Amino acid sequence: MTNIEQIKVVSYGGYYSTGASVVRDIFREFEPNFELSIEFRLIKERFGLLDLERTILHDYAPESIDLAIMDFVWLASNLARKSGRFKKAGFSYDARTNDVFSAATSEFIDEISDYQYPMSWHFYDFKRGYFSQIYRRFRNKVLVRNVRIKEGDVLATLSYPGKEKYFLAAKKYINSILSGIQDFNNCDKNSVVGLHNAIPCFSVELIDRSIAYFSSCKIILIDRDPRDVFINYPKDSYGRYLPKTDNLMEKAKSFVYFYKSIRVNQQSVINHPNVLFLKFEDVCFDYEKILQKILDFSEVDKSEHINKGAVFSPEQSRKNIGMWKHCEGEMKKAISYIEKELSEYLYTEGH
Repeated sequence: MTNIEQIKVVSYGGYYSTGASVVRDIFREFEPNFELSIEFRLIKERFGLLDLERTILHDYAPESIDLAIMDFVWLASNLARKSGRFKKAGFSYDARTNDVFSAATSEFIDEISDYQYPMSWHFYDFKRGYFSQIYRRFRNKVLVRNVRIKEGDVLATLSYPGKEKYFLAAKKYINSILSGIQDFNNCDKNSVVGLHNAIPCFSVELIDRSIAYFSSCKIILIDRDPRDVFINYPKDSYGRYLPKTDNLMEKAKSFVYFYKSIRVNQQSVINHPNVLFLKFEDVCFDYEKILQKILDFSEVDKSEHINKGAVFSPEQSRKNIGMWKHCEGEMKKAISYIEKELSEYLYTEGH
């Protein structure tokens, strides 16, 4: 591990509609900008590095390992792609890393792979489209009998790198991406790199597994009064994670269940040495004090915060605090239910 460059990372996120964008906005007031400027999904996303790690280091079944590698490469290709009105969805990681991302992905896969071999398996058929499956059946049974046995359907990848080799390659991979972000932003090589939602903060185990991919990683976690989260939810999260219903009380009950469920390990997460836990309301009401906490914890160069107030306005954000106080009718009843069920999460001024 001694040959890997020590690039410091600060990840910032929340629990859906809890105001984590305040940290992003503060960081965007720096020159040069030191963040990716779009969510970093490579580690925690389905088929991401956490899934790949679990399969390669703990599954051992060669078919599962090959599928995990295929799925990871598929995810990386989507993250690399630039999105557009008439293009497939993408996160533009190639463009945002000076074209480092895809090349680094290929190098990483090469480093953890042993060799390729011809393979036939029903899961490869499951992943193909209808016409591709029909053609292959016709080819195998009519045109070239037993071709599957002779040649295999695909070239599968065998990968048994072991823990040390896997993480050496993975850390090198991540550092290449981070260096590409620094170059894209014209940052000094000693600069911290800001990543939005890079680390899943639902448990200490997930945090520890995720930060293992970095030489140095700190996490800023933002939470918010559930009453305002509930009111803001349709706008901020497009109604995701809650049932589609016009019955506000039923929706409030589902919201309470969801809110509690994703915070079941919150106390241990808050106590993690790499985590700075903040309330959205405190950032707005006690801005100067909390700002210093954020900057000190992140180890960013304070002298580069030259556009202070240009993106994040605590005065403007305060207007989004206490919206629940103005509720009437059925919404007021729903808020009362949330207050009762989530009393330990309510924010009190001066808290």
